[in-house]
Formats: sequence, structure tokens, C-alpha cells
Amino acid sequence: MKKKIFNFFIIFILVFSIFTPVSANTETLEKNKNSKEIIIIPIENYQDKESFEIEIGNISNYNNNNELSRSRYGKTILKASVSRSGKTDNCEVYLHWNGPDRYNAWSFSRIDVENGSFLHYKNFGPIYGKTIETDGSTMGSVKLGAVSIPYTQKNVILRFSNLKGYNMNRGYWLSADLHPGLVGIK
Repeated sequence: MKKKIFNFFIIFILVFSIFTPVSANTETLEKNKNSKEIIIIPIENYQDKESFEIEIGNISNYNNNNELSRSRYGKTILKASVSRSGKTDNCEVYLHWNGPDRYNAWSFSRIDVENGSFLHYKNFGPIYGKTIETDGSTMGSVKLGAVSIPYTQKNVILRFSNLKGYNMNRGYWLSADLHPGLVGIK
């Protein structure tokens, strides 16, 4: 007898726990039917207009976290873009810089060029690391590599690893403070 009562009690709890959340959610939906609810989902580097050049980070002349020092001496802004060759899958990734210091070389260990989808993730790269020398200047652009991206893909996420610039003013390599960015393909 005790076993039957115990089994009945367990079945009752199981049925009650399965159906209770469903009825609670139904009531909540009916109450909110007449009111408008706005849900804000933060997306890193999102902009209203499609951007063909996206800021990916910066390099500070001084390797400290003191914001006053950074703003007083300046920092070099780093941007990236992806350019398509006509109506083909052939694309090139570019780095653009602008700031107070002169840089004559750039080095990175890897660039991932991703489609940005969680369900159908695709990495069109990666572009493996190299060092690229440029004319020493405070602003400029340099091609970092080529990648094949389907023509139907209109934008990609760029993730840089270990990007460094050779600072001519200091005479040594400085690491960039980076974040991924969503960029339109032009």
C-alpha cells in the first residue's frame, strides 16, 4: 500500500512539474499581448549603415593602461576592410592605420575571416601570419592577404591574432589592442 501511494505521489509531482511552466508562460504571453516590448540584443561593433571599413582596435605609444597617458600622447587607430575583385570569390583583406606615430612594418599570427553564423559557421580563411614591410608613415594601408569568399556573402567578421606594428619613433614592436569587427565586402 505504501509503495502504491509513493508511486502515485512521484507521478503526481512529475506531471505537475511538466505542466506548471507551460501554464505560467501562457499567462505571461497573454498579459503582454497588448503591450509592446522591446528587447535589445547587443552586437559588437554594430552600425546602422553598412560599413566597408571597420575599426578593429588601436596601438598606444605607451604600453600602459593609463587612459590619461594614452589620450595625451595619442594612439594609432587600426581599421580593416575586405575588397572583392569584380563578381568573383577572390577577396583581399587590408589593414589601415592613422595616428601620431610612424609604422614601417606589420606582423600578425593569424586572421580568421568568418561568416558570422552560429548554425552554419564557415571560416573562409584563415590567413596565416607574416610580416609585411611598408614605407614608414603615420597613416596608410597595406594588403594582408587574399581569401576566397562566396559572391553571395556580403559581410564577414574579421578576427586578428597577435597584430603588431613596428613603431619607428620607439624602435620596437608594439602590440595592438584588438576586437573582432563585422565588415561589409566592397
